[in-house]
Amino acid sequence: MRAPTIPSSWYENRYREPPRYETLLEKLAPTQLERQRLLKAYFEPSAEDLEAGRKSRPPRIGRSRGSSGWARSK
Repeated sequence: MRAPTIPSSWYENRYREPPRYETLLEKLAPTQLERQRLLKAYFEPSAEDLEAGRKSRPPRIGRSRGSSGWARSK
């Protein structure tokens, strides 16, 4: 069996609806916890990623925001 040339066309033919982010994510990970686990690897570097230099940790954000939690404009 050959791989489809255009994955979105394959998806539409198979499921009779266009691929949408929300729909795909729900099919891959039906619960909120499963979605968090699935997406975590895309946003948080693993120990191996850090060690190999593939990803880095984002800089820590200081307490520069006002007491309301919103940044002030000058």
